[in-house]
Amino acid sequence: MIVDVFADGPPPLLLLPTAAPLTDAERSERALARLVQRLRLRLTVARGSVPLDRAFGLDPDLIDAPVSTALPRLRVAVAQALRPEPQCRLLSVDAAPSSSRPGLIALRVRVAVDPATLSG
Repeated sequence: MIVDVFADGPPPLLLLPTAAPLTDAERSERALARLVQRLRLRLTVARGSVPLDRAFGLDPDLIDAPVSTALPRLRVAVAQALRPEPQCRLLSVDAAPSSSRPGLIALRVRVAVDPATLSG
């Protein structure tokens, strides 16, 4: 299964438990939503800002780096940030100027997820 971490649309919502038993498909869907939420969090938090895990997140120095040097470093940083998530394997990191927000870089991060590793 291929997942686009920053696919257009709202971020996944926190899914609360329900009183009714879930089907296997619903359990898998919720587990995938939680995984995507964790991946987005890892890629949107500045490294050093989480008190008990200073290595969590991306290097904030990439923000002000020139695009020509930031892009290769950004690809490496994304790979390192996603390494602690064993359920997914990084396939690609694409970066391009944002069409909706001038001056910003839009990331497209694609990962492969083995559905068997998702536990509900």
